[in-house]
Amino acid sequence: MRYLYDKNKLLNRIIFLLIFASFLVPSFSKMNKNEVVNAETFIANSDLCTGNPVIVNDLLKVGKILGVNVVKGIPRLPGKDATYEAYPGQLGVITITQRFLDPIVYCMLLTHEFIHVLQHLNGNLNAVIPIGWDLTFDQVYQYKSLQEAEAYAYQNFPRKVLFYLRRYID
Repeated sequence: MRYLYDKNKLLNRIIFLLIFASFLVPSFSKMNKNEVVNAETFIANSDLCTGNPVIVNDLLKVGKILGVNVVKGIPRLPGKDATYEAYPGQLGVITITQRFLDPIVYCMLLTHEFIHVLQHLNGNLNAVIPIGWDLTFDQVYQYKSLQEAEAYAYQNFPRKVLFYLRRYID
């Protein structure tokens, strides 16, 4: 990675991972003893918008700490319910429609836009660059850009987005 970590940042990340892992322990005790679990899949599916849409509140809190403005209004792109407007050299604004949205849809929309925030951070706030998350052939060619392909592919995974956003908190 191109990030240099000092001891405090590294220690904070280790503590975060230990705390995050501690939330998984009770869930394992509910599982069948004979069931084989792929830990990566288990973690990735543990907090989906479709299963726990209130997790979006955590995303909003981290976004606020980072300085991302989230406003209700008319999204910049016609026909869209939410947009992220990236500004050169600084974080941008997420605009989400004023109309009522189902909690799952609301969670997925904000997760989608926060993926664009991550892409903007990945481009050092000068460009919106794909993060490099795994995509299928169909996902890549279904959307106009790799940025959109990533955002649509992972919009149901707010915990993954939170994990990566927290890397940018000082």
